[in-house]
Amino acid sequence: MDLQTTIIGMVLIALCVVPFIFVYNKKKEKQQLLIKQLKAQAITSGCNITRHDLWHNTVIGIDDNAKCLFFLRRTKDGEVQRQAHLAGVNKAYINGADNAIDKLELILVHNSSKEGDTVLEFYNSATLMQINTELQLVKKWQAIVEENLIK
Repeated sequence: MDLQTTIIGMVLIALCVVPFIFVYNKKKEKQQLLIKQLKAQAITSGCNITRHDLWHNTVIGIDDNAKCLFFLRRTKDGEVQRQAHLAGVNKAYINGADNAIDKLELILVHNSSKEGDTVLEFYNSATLMQINTELQLVKKWQAIVEENLIK
């Protein structure tokens, strides 16, 4: 009787745990694919990602040597890809970091008025219900960009 109970218990535990493992592995695959796409975007531009961050369906990375920033976001409407050479950027600021955050963006202002500002959307309340680490990430990446503007 004890052996049967143990076997039934192990089977039930396995049935409960296996879906979580499956979901975790699928999430990791999607994340690795996003990072791979970002690195491919960088290689196309002759760059190599030295640092990156990943959240939801978004990844941002930088080549510190070439001073080039890459951004990739997947939405239900498609993909948003951005790239900015920091040599042509004058400053970076955060848009939307007030009390009621509906949108959180990192704006890169270019030296040339001909080239429009590069907008990198970190959070949008229309697509995500709750803000998590996006505020910390946008501040981190603003500091990284500013650090690369000084050098």
